Amino acid sequence: DLPFNNTGGNVLTDGLGTAFSTCVIYAENKYHGIAAENFLNLNDSLLGFQRYNIISNFEKRGIQHIDCLLKLIDEETILVAEPPEDHELFSVYNDIIEKELSKFKTAYGNPYTIKRIKTARWINERLAAYTNSLILNKTVYVPLFDIPQDAIALATWRDVMPGYTVKGFT
Repeated sequence: DLPFNNTGGNVLTDGLGTAFSTCVIYAENKYHGIAAENFLNLNDSLLGFQRYNIISNFEKRGIQHIDCLLKLIDEETILVAEPPEDHELFSVYNDIIEKELSKFKTAYGNPYTIKRIKTARWINERLAAYTNSLILNKTVYVPLFDIPQDAIALATWRDVMPGYTVKGFT
């Protein structure tokens, strides 16, 4: 019933008034007659997102959902996918960290701690989206892609989420 679009998978929040999305959210709302400034004002007044961090497109093709690039671990930590160095998106991801994520502030006014999770190709040049996960009741559900990198991704999740059970699913 909201008067704007907040597409699932492209809105992450810390629960403290901060949200993250990719720039495609502006295009989706513009299509329905909602200008960027109005979108931000509505999110603040209706959902309490005082800080809405919009990041650049990180894909050449695909749905541009932020959860395929990063995951909020807690209100001050972001886990960001790291493509192989020879992948066409390696520099795009690193630029987003350097020019955007590193400049955002947490609800407490601090810079975010940025951690990386190595990803790999799983079909042609498509990257395994290990950040497209679900954290629920002290369990992290991580998508698996039937590639050798899956085991490394699960180990990374265990390192960044101590005390949580990490489960992979295909």
